[in-house]
Amino acid sequence: MQSVHPRTYQLNYDSCENEIIERSKTAFDHALRTETFYRLFVAAVVGLCLYSLVRYPLLTVAFFFLSYFAYQISFMVYHSSLHAQFVELDHKKLLTGPFIAFVHHYVNPRLLCCREHRNTYQSFIVLITLFPIFALCFLIGGKVMIPYVSTFLLWHLSASPVHEWYHLPPKNRKDYFNRVECAILNFLENRNVISTKRHVNHHRHHINNKQDVIEFDDSNVGEKLSKLFDHLWQFCWRHLYRENKKRLTVFYSILYVSSLVLVSGVAVVLTRMVLA
Repeated sequence: MQSVHPRTYQLNYDSCENEIIERSKTAFDHALRTETFYRLFVAAVVGLCLYSLVRYPLLTVAFFFLSYFAYQISFMVYHSSLHAQFVELDHKKLLTGPFIAFVHHYVNPRLLCCREHRNTYQSFIVLITLFPIFALCFLIGGKVMIPYVSTFLLWHLSASPVHEWYHLPPKNRKDYFNRVECAILNFLENRNVISTKRHVNHHRHHINNKQDVIEFDDSNVGEKLSKLFDHLWQFCWRHLYRENKKRLTVFYSILYVSSLVLVSGVAVVLTRMVLA
């Protein structure tokens, strides 16, 4: 899919790609973003989901749908936090993941169509935020929280293939995705769970009006919830943004962790109510 905004930014694509390669050479990034790590993570999540389906069939099916919205809410908050960093921080000061996202939004939207993108989606976010919160879920709720955790992580795994699907020309999708991925993504697109056309709206802003970004969701959450996040962004932009300050970034970073704690807390309560 071609970019729908002018390339007004002065970064050269090749230099961006070189910088990403250089950043990926650090020991921490390399350890977290290898193909092996990604495959092990996928295998662990799928295995956990299968165990959950056998051990807690009804609860797993219920949380498959509930976790969809729980994950999408946390995703929209995290996505908003990325755009807060784009607005307030110099691109050279961004961590590797946010830097790649910055280049994707404002230099070359096709840059994320690579396996490295999937590895970047996992790693840092999962290890630093999701795992400690899920550990707390197990500590409070016990092993009956497996249905929630496994289905939440399953939707988390779907985020990067969905995003790649949006930015690949339809004629190239069958060559890029395997048959299972292609069938699932086609099904989701046909059922309007994901929408390539709608995702274009998110990329209509450009480097000169970064504050005008809309539609932080990558999957369908309903127009009202999507608009709510748009209004929240505009409200925070008007009241928190100040030049050379990091108020937006701090606010959305706190909100991201808070959203994970909130949805996980609700999951614990619901699980206890059902099993009481």
